[in-house]
Amino acid sequence: MGLTFVEYFMKRISEHIGTMRWLFALTALMTGSLISGIDSDLAWASIKTKTLHYPEMDVAWAQQEGGRIAIFLCTKNQGVWSQPEKIQDLAGDDLHPTVDRDQRDRIWLAWTAVDYQNFHIHYSVKEAGDWGTPAAVPTTTENNIAPYLLVIDDTPWLVWAGNNDDDDDIYYSRFIDNQWEPAKMVHPDNTYPDILPRLEVTATGQPVVLWEQYTDDGYIQVSRTWDGSAWLADSADSQQEKMARDKEIVYSVPGRVWDGRQWIKAQNADTEKNSVEEETQDTSTSQTSEKETIQLPDFLQQIKSVYIRFYHP
Repeated sequence: MGLTFVEYFMKRISEHIGTMRWLFALTALMTGSLISGIDSDLAWASIKTKTLHYPEMDVAWAQQEGGRIAIFLCTKNQGVWSQPEKIQDLAGDDLHPTVDRDQRDRIWLAWTAVDYQNFHIHYSVKEAGDWGTPAAVPTTTENNIAPYLLVIDDTPWLVWAGNNDDDDDIYYSRFIDNQWEPAKMVHPDNTYPDILPRLEVTATGQPVVLWEQYTDDGYIQVSRTWDGSAWLADSADSQQEKMARDKEIVYSVPGRVWDGRQWIKAQNADTEKNSVEEETQDTSTSQTSEKETIQLPDFLQQIKSVYIRFYHP
């Protein structure tokens, strides 16, 4: 029998105690009702912006409702936010949503579905105003968490962390010929945790997976690039280049900005001009970048003191 939700949580802490990034990630698995001192219903948000066509932005998040955690989504279209809509999934608690759109303007949404024995990856597609029935992404591991979805050349790609009650590894799949391909590991098998993957695209259109890998010195970020048939390991210099961003993104709601852990009061009333400086461990490699402020709906002010990951391509 698989681990219970709490047993899995405690197991992961016992394996990685002292590594704060992983503890933050585990915090994202939980809700305010399960961890004392956290005053929030929202544990994880996914934000995707569009520049080529409307809508301008999709925001998906996990929120406690009626004794369970469900996924919600709202859209900003021509400057106006829609009302939140709930994505119905009867599997149990739903966490870690990730969202993107294809060229047909279909919304692709994936998340972690928790049945209190194991963690699964579920997805749903909204087309012509209607959501499809949530379905499971085929996986080869018992526990699968924290997915990241990105549509590349009109093909949905998905990465996540998976394990069989041992160390986590990074897996991927693509939606081709109306089905998800069999899940495959991004990297060679190892004996240390690999967590929190995300997908990006190089200037030449190659998919890249970046994730956190545990070492004796703590977690470091590593990456692999798709060459058309396999994921190739990137050099340290190449990883640094892929991690660099042209713009510093500042997320805000009226009067507040996101500092990486919580909403803090803006230093001035004009949040469009206010920003939060991001700390860097290696100032010698930091680069001066433009700052872009993304205004979010008022109701997202409920996010407090919980690990949150914004997706911004």
